[in-house]
Amino acid sequence: MRAPQVDKITEKLRDKSYEPAGAPMELFAYATHDEPDGAVGWLESIQATVAEHMPGSQFSRVHLFHVSFKRHIWSSD
Repeated sequence: MRAPQVDKITEKLRDKSYEPAGAPMELFAYATHDEPDGAVGWLESIQATVAEHMPGSQFSRVHLFHVSFKRHIWSSD
């Protein structure tokens, strides 16, 4: 089990092109760790990636969830 892959989040923010349905788009990523904070530094890594690649992306926000615990972990501003 592992956290969302930072490279996948980067790809969606930077490289992919989407056709929005007339509303702001928000990216939903999920973690599947045994514990919501199971890997040291992974949340900080995701936050830094979002801060770097969000400007210019098609997304207005990013949300991070923990699947197994059905818990919201973080949302970008």
